[in-house]
Amino acid sequence: MACHGAEACEVRGSERLDQSGPAPVAAFCNPFKGGAPEAFVLTEDEDGWGYVRYLSQDPRATGRWFLWELPGRPSTATAVVVTVQGLTVCAHWTDVYGSLWRAPLTLGGFGGPVRYGLGQGIVRLAATYHRSGRRPYTPVVYGTAGRAGSRVPRLWLSTAAHPMTYYRMPEGFGSTSAFTLSMAGPDAWVVDGVLEGRLLRWRGRQGTSALQGPLEYGGDGLPASSVVGTYGQVDPLTPRPLFVGADGVLYMWAGRHGAIEPVGRHPVREARVAGQSCGKTLVYLTGKDGVLAAMRAGTGDDAFPVLGSVEQISAIPRADAVFPTLHPDDRPTVFAMESISGTLTVFSRDSAGWGCRAVLEFERPGLSQPAGGRS
Repeated sequence: MACHGAEACEVRGSERLDQSGPAPVAAFCNPFKGGAPEAFVLTEDEDGWGYVRYLSQDPRATGRWFLWELPGRPSTATAVVVTVQGLTVCAHWTDVYGSLWRAPLTLGGFGGPVRYGLGQGIVRLAATYHRSGRRPYTPVVYGTAGRAGSRVPRLWLSTAAHPMTYYRMPEGFGSTSAFTLSMAGPDAWVVDGVLEGRLLRWRGRQGTSALQGPLEYGGDGLPASSVVGTYGQVDPLTPRPLFVGADGVLYMWAGRHGAIEPVGRHPVREARVAGQSCGKTLVYLTGKDGVLAAMRAGTGDDAFPVLGSVEQISAIPRADAVFPTLHPDDRPTVFAMESISGTLTVFSRDSAGWGCRAVLEFERPGLSQPAGGRS
């Protein structure tokens, strides 16, 4: 599927996307605009300063897009995520000094940035949702933080009920080690990571100071490379890991059945997960050839994986990195980045299937030209 028929669009500004960090795009469906896909993005100027920008659709449905500055013009940002709870939308970002900031988006515009009082030494930033229980779903911001005089980082979580709580990380994890955190209850979670090819899980709970574990998944002689996320609600209410093996193939843990290959022996460049309601998970896959696809995953009554068909989203343009919306009630939406041209392509799914909604052109890396859109 090419992007013919995409909305004509225009992005105001001449900055380029900052592709140096792991979280340059935070996509969400704006509840103030009927669920229209938008994002917070990191851009950089010619001096390499990172800015938090609001990538906004024109509310008059003209097809135009704009880059808005946040109040205070944050200029040292390194990563950004977004959370949505009902009509509460909030951007969260880190800066080069290890501080954590947030700013609310309201129907009338932005509130001023506020620094988390206990958010210091932050080196990793991510977001997830607790998908069980009654709506609105509870957002969770988490990551790792360094400590002066110690090589062992701390895991931190922040929710509305429990802001900025810290926990000891397992031995062997560095501050920037890749892991995923998934909620397994209102005050419980699991942390999945890979150490020396082993897929490991720890459990945490509010009110404790350390993680329990690890539980090692394996027995198949299958070395793991990285954890993607989780799917299903089993065990009870404990999601199971999705991971990429050392062979580049996507695997999902299926209990006593071990690791299975949900999309066959096709290596993937990248995989991202977005939780959906009723314990379902949407898995976005980018192949080695840049083809972007999606697959739903869940579990049946016997806890065995229940998989949907793999749907191709787009073969053109090439997708180097993808950033899906994460809220369980969001219409399936993903922003795909093509790094060489510096473009973001917006795809979403409706009753007719996947469609390209906009192609947003930023300044090409290393070049000096205005940002704009094409149809």
